[in-house]
Amino acid sequence: MSYDFEAECRFTSAFAKTRPSFPVLAALAFEAYPAIETRCQLLRPPAAKPGMLHVQILAQQFFAGRLAPEMVFTCKQAGQAVARGVLTKVENPALLRDPKIHPASLNLNRYPVDILVRLRADFGVRASLVHQRLQVLLGERPDCRSPRIVRAILHLGSGDVDALDEAIELARIDYRDLLLQAEYTTGADGEPTHVRDLSQPFDDAA
Repeated sequence: MSYDFEAECRFTSAFAKTRPSFPVLAALAFEAYPAIETRCQLLRPPAAKPGMLHVQILAQQFFAGRLAPEMVFTCKQAGQAVARGVLTKVENPALLRDPKIHPASLNLNRYPVDILVRLRADFGVRASLVHQRLQVLLGERPDCRSPRIVRAILHLGSGDVDALDEAIELARIDYRDLLLQAEYTTGADGEPTHVRDLSQPFDDAA
């Protein structure tokens, strides 16, 4: 059976007493990416030292290009932590993060708080969907990994998911056009006038 990374993993005492049979199905969450969980399988490799496991991620889209050794994770079942581990080796090259990229730039939850506040206020029950779409953009496009770009997308989205998708697509094509639409208005002389600075928090951007 294939796997995505090796890890040193320790089960909680209570869960270990159940003598779980492998593979163990669980929800996987990395400390570096709070509020993001996916399903995984914990596999016991042949002739492994105690605590060494192989982990297969069952939904990989979010984690593409985001994993690196020494990352800490937790596995849960029914909302309860059953294991804690440290990633030791990424086997799936599609999931391996470039060491020059800081994980915070890939994680919307670690962007300035005004962005998350605006996202929840504008999109309400659809906030998790919008959050996921922005995370995909951050994973795919290094040139879009800045609070200014994300604020511009949210500003143009203005609580409408279809408008947000259009803003995301505009960012993919050319983020400069995105900023032009979000930060400028056309004056009476037909020239663009800078009316807001989205490098600043929403309340200060005007």
